Amino acid sequence: MSVNLPSFPAMPAVPPPRDYWLADWYHERIHTQLNQFVESLSDDETYTTKVVLQSGEMIVPSSFGYHNPNMLVVNGWDENGNEVVLLCPHWSAQIVFTKIKKADLAEPEQRPLGFQVRRTGDDVEPSSDQSVPMDFLDE
Repeated sequence: MSVNLPSFPAMPAVPPPRDYWLADWYHERIHTQLNQFVESLSDDETYTTKVVLQSGEMIVPSSFGYHNPNMLVVNGWDENGNEVVLLCPHWSAQIVFTKIKKADLAEPEQRPLGFQVRRTGDDVEPSSDQSVPMDFLDE
């Protein structure tokens, strides 16, 4: 006795669910929030970005990167102009975007921030951290 079973279409490939506890998601959210903030600026405004440390000191970031599962990497300068690399758990980072009138600027405008990109795939090995400048003001 033969049984005729109905044929069903193949199931599409479904990516694994996103893990929102990983640093890559936080890194992506910083980028998204910065883009939204910059889009809200009027023509006579610019912005500054600061990372606030637990001690109250501030870092002026030049780029953001990450190492999963939970490490945020901030390259920049401290209040004394010294170059710094901050490694911190992504849940403890405090990032401040501030609108400033261009006429009130005593210092040059904020330079566009870079976001370090990691590309992985079947045929690509993870690259070393690479700062990719993003020109947010021209988007």
